[in-house]
Formats: sequence, structure tokens, C-alpha cells
Amino acid sequence: MAATDLAVALEELFSKYENESLSEVARKLDSDFEQNKHQFELTRYYVRECIKDGDFDTLKANIDNKLAVGRQRIHPSVWWWAPVPWRLRDLLEKVQKTVEKFTEPKPWRGRRWLRYGWKVLVEIFYLGIVIGIFAAATSKFEKLVFAILIMIYSQLSGIGLLVRTGTMMLGYQHEEAYGEIGRALRLGVPISRTSAAAKELSKTTVETFIHLVSISIGSIIALGYIVVLILK
Repeated sequence: MAATDLAVALEELFSKYENESLSEVARKLDSDFEQNKHQFELTRYYVRECIKDGDFDTLKANIDNKLAVGRQRIHPSVWWWAPVPWRLRDLLEKVQKTVEKFTEPKPWRGRRWLRYGWKVLVEIFYLGIVIGIFAAATSKFEKLVFAILIMIYSQLSGIGLLVRTGTMMLGYQHEEAYGEIGRALRLGVPISRTSAAAKELSKTTVETFIHLVSISIGSIIALGYIVVLILK
């Protein structure tokens, strides 16, 4: 069903471009009309072939590469590695966005909210343990030890979050740099965009925030006990 819907959406794009840019009026005004029409027909043909084969990942990679190729051909016999005419760049970018829209996995939204809800419950449970520990402490020394341990845990947990986020950021920058270097060198290598780190960052942002709030509250509680115990 997704492939059929994608094919219909792309045909609408091609028809719109053909009606607007390859009309009889455009023929009279555009000195490069025939060349533009030929390139459009090639674009439509190669996109249709990929859709027919159901190879959407290859199509997205090919469009990425073609949009990135400079004025010189990498492989003269390969159309996808020939520079894209400026008149067709906008069309190819719209094709790219349409393909990504129809091929992007659509996970059940409820799963995300369940994950967030579970994370909130876990952090509430943690704060309950913190409060329970102090309530169960029978001496000033015990409360002081518990407070110090909670502070240590909070600091280590915060450092762990920073390391994790920093690692994902490095991965994201590496993905971006890999594509840019490949394009700059104009090599026939798989330089299509990758977004694993970016997606991971996006997916964990809310959970990271929830955990940071939790350990911050725990730290404040522990710090409050330490201050009170010192002042007594």
C-alpha cells in the first residue's frame, strides 16, 4: 500500500512539473526546452524504475548522490552520477522528500508514551526510595551517609548522561562529516545521508530530561539533609 501511495504521489509531482515547466508556453520561452524535457524524462524513468523494483533505500541514496555531484561527471555512463540540471534540482528535492515521507517507519505512537510513562514511574520510584531511606534512618550519622551516597549517585548518573549524549553527538557529527568528505572528494562511495545518531538523540531527549529532573530532585533532598545535619 505504501509503495502504491508513493507512486501516486510521485506521479502527481511529475505531472505538475510537466504542466508548469514543459508546457507550450515554456517551449516558446525556454531556449533549452528540449534538453530540459529530455532530462525530465530521464529523471522520471529512473525514479519509476526504482519504485517498480521497490528499492527505496537505493533510490534515496541515488538522489542524495545526484544532488551532491558537482559539474564534473563521476561515472559518465551512470545517470545518477551525472550533475543534475538546475531546472530539475527543485523537482528532485521534492521527489526526495516525498520518498522519505512515504518510506519512513511509522511506529505506534502509544509505544512512545508508554515508554515515557514507564520512565516517569521508574524515577518516581527512585525518589520514593530516597525519601524512604531518610525516613527509615535512625541516627544523624545514617542520614549523613545516605545523603552523601545519594549525592555521589546523582553525580555519577549525571556524568553518565553527559557521556552518552556526547557520544551520540560525536556519532551525529561523524555521519555529517562522512557525507561531506565523500562529496568533496567526488568519490564513488556510499555517501548518502545517515541519521542513526540523530534519531537516537531525538528519541532519548525526553527520557534524558526526565532522569535529569529526578536526580536533581534527589540531589536537592540529599543536600537539604546534609545542610540541616551540619547546622544542628
